[in-house]
This record gives sequence, C-alpha cells and structure tokens, in this order.
Amino acid sequence: MKKHSFIIILLIFSLISCEKADHLNYENVTQKVFISFVESAQNLYFKNEIEQGEKQIEYDEALEIKLDSIKLFENWKGKITEITRNDENAYSKISFSLIPNHFNKETIDQIKFDCTYIVEIDKANNDSIYQTLKKISNYDEVYFDGFISRKTDKTINYSTHKYFSNRIVNNNFKFNILTISNIPIPEKSEVLKNSIDLLFNNMDYVEDYRLGKISKKEFRKRINSSKKTFENLPLKEKEYLSKLNQYLQIDYLTE
Repeated sequence: MKKHSFIIILLIFSLISCEKADHLNYENVTQKVFISFVESAQNLYFKNEIEQGEKQIEYDEALEIKLDSIKLFENWKGKITEITRNDENAYSKISFSLIPNHFNKETIDQIKFDCTYIVEIDKANNDSIYQTLKKISNYDEVYFDGFISRKTDKTINYSTHKYFSNRIVNNNFKFNILTISNIPIPEKSEVLKNSIDLLFNNMDYVEDYRLGKISKKEFRKRINSSKKTFENLPLKEKEYLSKLNQYLQIDYLTE
C-alpha cells in the first residue's frame, strides 16, 4: 500500500507542477508532463540510504508507468551537445547528447538523453539524421523525436548510474533517436500515428507469445494485420517506422 501511495504522490506532484508551468507557454505538453514528473521526485529527500534505495525502486517503477503512457517523445525541444564521430570498418558511429528544455530551470537538475546513431558510410548521403547532424553545432537548439531506451523487462536503460546524494532521480538516459531538426517537426499523419502505436503494440505481442499467452497462429495474425497498415505509406514515413521497429527490437533483446 505504501508503494502505491508513493507513486500516487509523485503523480499528484507532477500535476501540480504542470499547473504552475502553464503561464510559461510551454509549447510541448508531453515534454512539460514528463519534466514535471521528474521535477516532483527531485524535490524529495530521504533520511538515509535504506529509505533512498526503497524509494528509488518505486520511483523507477512509477517512471516506467509514465513512459508506457507517453511511448514516443515527439517534437521535443532542447540543445544538442558532445557530437562525436567514430568510424569502424564500413560504419560511422555518431554519438551526441540532447538536453531538453526545462520549464523551471531553477528547480530541476539537467536531464540528458545520450544517443548513439550508427550509419553505413556508403549510405550516409541518403540518411536524413546523418545529413542533419553534420550541419549542426554543439549547443544548437534542435527539435527531435525518439524514446527512452528500455530493457527486455521494460526497466529503464540509464546511460550512467549517477545519483545525487539523498536523491532518487537519475537524469541520464539512453535515448533512441528517430528524427532531429533545427526547425519544428511537422505534424504526423493519422496513418503514421496509428502505425507507431501498432509497432509498440507488436512488441507486447512478442512478449505475450514468448510467455505462451497467445498461440503462434494468433501472434502471426496480429503482426500480419499491422503490416498491412504500413504498405501504402510514403517512403519517408516507412523509413521512420523502420528505425522505430529496429530500436524496439534492440531494446527487447537488451538484458
């Protein structure tokens, strides 16, 4: 009961924070909701490491519930930093960090999304993310789509294990980047939005099949049904979904 009470308290605090931020004309509602949630937990302090450890687990579980509801971070705004490139064999590994804008910079520690993007060198000229990144400087303002990386059991894939003293929040996340731009990202078509939801649902079907909750026949039926939705999409939207599907599968295989 105490565990559920703590989660409810976090949710209430995040709603209050959202209301306080309304006058700041925050342009992305989902970004405001997520950062409000993190901020609400950053304001909590604990007596010792025993209490901190317990609440840290509960906070992570509450954050996982929040991510389940958000799924995809769309058209978030922030700054890009630490852009690096390392070539190995036929591939380039581009690493960078995204610092999302905070509506209340005085009360929240910096959130950091750490990204690794791998592109085949011979195909880099046709890769939209690569082409955008090579024109961007460190600390430029950008807009981006993506989602926080999670493991097979849906726990959060943090990029570091850094926690501040007497705090339960880790603000360093591994992040799967889907698109990035120096201007706001256009509104998605309804078909693309539905297709994104289907891909997230497909991973739930994979887990249900693995656990024996659905038959092989039912699993194939559900997957094949979702594929039909993608067939008539424009090439750019298909590429977006292909990246999303690849990241979801990699996360699912991450222990």
